[in-house]
Amino acid sequence: TYPNYYEYDAFMVRKDLGITQTKDMNGATICVQTGSTNEVTVADLSRKFKLGLKTVLFDNVAASRQAFFSGRCDGLITDASALAAVRATQAQNPDDYVIFPASGHSEALTPSVRHGDDRWFDIVKW
Repeated sequence: TYPNYYEYDAFMVRKDLGITQTKDMNGATICVQTGSTNEVTVADLSRKFKLGLKTVLFDNVAASRQAFFSGRCDGLITDASALAAVRATQAQNPDDYVIFPASGHSEALTPSVRHGDDRWFDIVKW
């Protein structure tokens, strides 16, 4: 099937930190799920831009979100669409947070099709 959505990793930070792009995050602590691609992204960005980012690792996404909103980390990283949903539904005041791309890379996403499911294949390739 063909990609029908492009997603990218993003950071969410408190607006009062004055951070509006990855290069502004020198020395920041980032809440991230252990073993996720986001963990690798943070390490790569820290090296690339010499930011000294520190990861605070959690077993699952819910724990990383909870830690972020409790102030344990300066930033939270995951897919931009997920961050937008988290900000809209879980932040006490969504306007207190900003979201910006972690890097310039995007990922093409496409639905999976089980072998032999021609009807679904016709739908998603449309």
